Amino acid sequence: WAEMKKNIFDLGMDAWWLDSTEPDHMDIKDQDFNTQTYLGSFRRVHNAFPLMSNKGVYEHQRATTSDKRVFLLTRSSFLGQQRYASHSWSGDVTSEWSVMRKQLAAGLNYALCGIPYWNTDLGGFFAWRYNNNVNNIAYHELHVRWYQWGVFQPIMRSHNSSPVAVEIYQFGKKGDWSYDALEKYTHLRYRLLPYIYSTSWEVTSKAGSIMRPLMMDFPKDKKVLDMDTEYMFGRNFLVRPVTDSLYTWQDKKQNGHQKDMSKMIEPNRKVVVDSNKMPSLVGMMGRNVIPQLENLGY
Repeated sequence: WAEMKKNIFDLGMDAWWLDSTEPDHMDIKDQDFNTQTYLGSFRRVHNAFPLMSNKGVYEHQRATTSDKRVFLLTRSSFLGQQRYASHSWSGDVTSEWSVMRKQLAAGLNYALCGIPYWNTDLGGFFAWRYNNNVNNIAYHELHVRWYQWGVFQPIMRSHNSSPVAVEIYQFGKKGDWSYDALEKYTHLRYRLLPYIYSTSWEVTSKAGSIMRPLMMDFPKDKKVLDMDTEYMFGRNFLVRPVTDSLYTWQDKKQNGHQKDMSKMIEPNRKVVVDSNKMPSLVGMMGRNVIPQLENLGY
């Protein structure tokens, strides 16, 4: 802590990014787990490593000053870690539709463990499946869908591996469907900040959660007991992220192509989908007053 305080905290930083809190363990050998720690063998305690490392930073900052709130972004968690102002993300996941679907279940399980602050790398971290090419139109669709889902996560953050950069201007310009969708949902996130802040207060004051598996709010409905495809965002928004490709496809070289959505899919029936709108599935529950900001215009 002495080195972290001197070289980082005393310079005025506001938050910590505690990466690799599993901890990172390269070239693993079974004998490594016999290494002794203060609390016993590493084999016995290594799952709790993130709990103790986050605890150390939290308690040392609180002992240093009460003038600044503690905020820790960390790559791993253990039961009880929420009490250390810890926000977990799910690690450096790959950019794939199947991975995005699994991330949804992972986030809901985190909530059920009493850890309310969680998020996933929007768009995935490693874009190998798209040749690490941000101009791949199939990657655009995946990134937009993941980004839309991010609006309804406790913390909304993109985190991607070089050479893929995901600033909005990497996705075209106004009038391009991917750019317009990202802009639209960025504005929506800002508009929802008062609602998110109010929900966060419920987390603090009533031990609530932000991403709420449906069993939390509909405990008598047996159909939702194992449902991992949708959830409540706070108590007012029902969210069902789109986790399948609808508008693009990839060839054997992983190059992306946009589908012709005007083709016949059934005799005498034609379906035309406006990909410019890129809708997501979000519903409001009941009659509620939702605190929002006006469009900030940036």
